Amino acid sequence: MSQVCHDNFVVTMLTASVTAIVTWFGTNYFGRNLLRFWDLRLDAHKAIFTSDTSQVYKLAMAIDALRAILPRPISWYLRRRGYDLHGAAQALIALSDALPRNDSSNDKTLSRVKAQECLKLPINPKDQTVADSYHRVVYAMSEFLRARCAHQ
Repeated sequence: MSQVCHDNFVVTMLTASVTAIVTWFGTNYFGRNLLRFWDLRLDAHKAIFTSDTSQVYKLAMAIDALRAILPRPISWYLRRRGYDLHGAAQALIALSDALPRNDSSNDKTLSRVKAQECLKLPINPKDQTVADSYHRVVYAMSEFLRARCAHQ
């Protein structure tokens, strides 16, 4: 009887140890990286509407750095969920470049909408209308040029 109790105790301790190691690994390997992503996503949502160029640029670099070091399963999971970290970083860099300019171009709006799309953030309907109009014009121009080249 004593040997059976001892064997059960050893099995229980081994099972508990393996469970603790797997839990620690899952939390640190997957959970921490996902938490970093959610924190950066929240920071991006806040920064998109500021005029602080350096803050937006630093955030773009942080998102791109996270993209570069993410473990494949997490990277796959985020892509599968529709997040595009590389696109978001590029859009935020474009936004940080457009912020200091005080012109009437739609660069700020287009960059902001692109970043919001890549991070699946809510988009202002007016901004979405501007982006959709721009994309329709670009598409119409490319079709016009394609048809013109085909006829020559």
